[in-house]
Amino acid sequence: MFRRSAQVPVLAALSTLASVFAGDVRRGVDPEPAAAQCVGDCNGTQMVELVDLVIGLNIMLGSYPVAYCPTWDPNGDGRVTIDELLTGVHQSLNGCPVAAQPTPTCGDGAISGAEQCDDGNTVGGDGCSVDCTIEGPGAVDQIWIGCGATGGNININYAEPIGQEFTPGRPALTGVAVRVDTQVAVDPADAPLTARIRQGSIDGPVLGEATTAVPRGGAQLFVLDPPVSVVPGVRYVLQLTTQNPGLSWVRASPVGACAYSAGRPIFFGVPLESAGDPEDLVFQTFASP
Repeated sequence: MFRRSAQVPVLAALSTLASVFAGDVRRGVDPEPAAAQCVGDCNGTQMVELVDLVIGLNIMLGSYPVAYCPTWDPNGDGRVTIDELLTGVHQSLNGCPVAAQPTPTCGDGAISGAEQCDDGNTVGGDGCSVDCTIEGPGAVDQIWIGCGATGGNININYAEPIGQEFTPGRPALTGVAVRVDTQVAVDPADAPLTARIRQGSIDGPVLGEATTAVPRGGAQLFVLDPPVSVVPGVRYVLQLTTQNPGLSWVRASPVGACAYSAGRPIFFGVPLESAGDPEDLVFQTFASP
């Protein structure tokens, strides 16, 4: 149990510390940042708040252990020095440094840089090529891969009937691709994944389908042979079905005006109310040029 009485003089000490720090700033003395991190950010907000400063001062005075907020000890020497506390005050007043962004890497599961897709692997032939460009049997017709951020996944077997509405722009669909995650190890030969194109609704007539084993998570490509004839501008449903209890369909979240507005996701046979919902399922369709 930490001593609450130790916090009584802390605010006064902080006030003195802030005054001294402000004097250093006026004299042109800027404390050296310890590292490209948010020193003193105890709760992961990427900012140093008053409560964080109180905790830091208490650690420096010996009232709290360093383990109470390890970010006050950026060099890992087991104590909080006045320089580290000044760094925290500086970042409280001026903001924490921005961490360097990682270099885009094809196969890391995040679409970035010049990537058109990134399904978490560097295997071709599944709708996303080895260099993270879209591939498939024809031109890309409809696509929803999110806006740089994925949502949660939803178990296909659990949420059946499950699908994604879409509105084609060309009259002959030659293939579809989806992104799935494997949650439970099941021999893919025992429980393949089937994609169906349905007319109008999740229980509408089946116009075409294709089945594949799923050896790994990531993009899965289904070739429609023969091509499925559709009417451009009319809504259809891409349905997935499987007996594999370990497969989930990946969802993607819109950002700002970026959303798939030409259809709704369908869970348990029921479309969500509004198009462009954050629950839209990752998919793409291919068509004859």
